[in-house]
Amino acid sequence: MSRNAPRNIWLVLAIAAALQTACSGAPEFPGLTLVADDWVQRLCTGISRNCLEIEEITKSSDGRELRVAFRDEVVVVSPSGEARAFRKPGRTAWMNDAHEWVAWSDDLKHGFHLQADADPRYVRGSPKFDAGRRFFTVIEGNDALLFRVKPYRNDATVPIGRVSGVFSTPPLVFVVGPDRDTRRLHVYSYRDTEEGLEFVANLDIQRPDGGASSPFYVTDVTASGQLFAIHDVTDPVSTSASAVRVFESSAGRFKSIGAKTLPWATLFLSDELRQRVNSKGRFKLVPATATASRN
Repeated sequence: MSRNAPRNIWLVLAIAAALQTACSGAPEFPGLTLVADDWVQRLCTGISRNCLEIEEITKSSDGRELRVAFRDEVVVVSPSGEARAFRKPGRTAWMNDAHEWVAWSDDLKHGFHLQADADPRYVRGSPKFDAGRRFFTVIEGNDALLFRVKPYRNDATVPIGRVSGVFSTPPLVFVVGPDRDTRRLHVYSYRDTEEGLEFVANLDIQRPDGGASSPFYVTDVTASGQLFAIHDVTDPVSTSASAVRVFESSAGRFKSIGAKTLPWATLFLSDELRQRVNSKGRFKLVPATATASRN
């Protein structure tokens, strides 16, 4: 499909999502969860970990688990409060939904090991993976090469020089990145088919309030591409506060979510996991081992 595909495809996707929400009686932003500092502090206390060693907080592709990446391990938290600790095979590592190490690196300036086949291969570049670790991008020149992990292959070339996130919500895959001064985000969507990835549409998200230079990035996307959770960090010369925003693609508008400070992560989670994050339940640490070969 041509890159000039009509943008009203986004409207079709959005209408379908809106009808589904209306029929289910779901809240305005189903599953939207702010993983705030108080929850993270409770987790670190409950499993005897140092919060200062947290590098990022992500989720499984279905939103049923949280992955908290520490310096030397990844702790996977389930709705029951069970926290399973997996030792990383490298300084930076990526785990899939089956708790297998898909990729790892000790120095991303050079590249990373990818467990796409029986034996790991070495790939040049610094990757951006989706939550399920099914797809990733690396930059080559002014484009982003979009790869499938299994079977390993380059499925698309995305005309974007910087990638801030890759989101796989079957059958759609979204690649997101800012322009040079972060005044807008470019979103390219693809449909996963038996033949490979098929281009669907592109969308530009204009930054509100005229901000520039400071971070402005998507943290999660709903399956339909109707809702984008975004962190908008205060511009140094602006009087406005940092904000969590939800962008509605069909209406082309933002809604700010009340937050005094930006959370660690803003994600669309399952109802059970969202309730766990919003509760004060305890955690049970369980040592675990993820599969990977370190060659």
